[in-house]
Amino acid sequence: MIKNFECTKCGNCCRKLSVTLFDLEDENVPKSLIDKYKAGDEESKKIIMNRPCKHLDENNSCRIYDSKPEVCNDFPSTIIHTIVCECQGKFKKNRSLKSGGQIMTEIKTNGKV
Repeated sequence: MIKNFECTKCGNCCRKLSVTLFDLEDENVPKSLIDKYKAGDEESKKIIMNRPCKHLDENNSCRIYDSKPEVCNDFPSTIIHTIVCECQGKFKKNRSLKSGGQIMTEIKTNGKV
């Protein structure tokens, strides 16, 4: 996770990114979620949650917050993640850093940052 990052609850990470889980995390994820998203063969070590995440509610809150996957807790692990999902989060320590959403808007508008 990027230090000094402040989530603004825009929900874009849950709407625009697919999440890959590994069975090391299975015990932290509700069984119903594992059963629904587990890949077809039992040997698979991946569980894919497609976008948008069905656990995102109308207030951009996570319905399974207390047991959400570690990969969700670690968001964003790089600034690229914030750009890809057009995140509106803020960087607290360095206010001059643009949000991922601002960067993506500039790329779409100007073809560059």
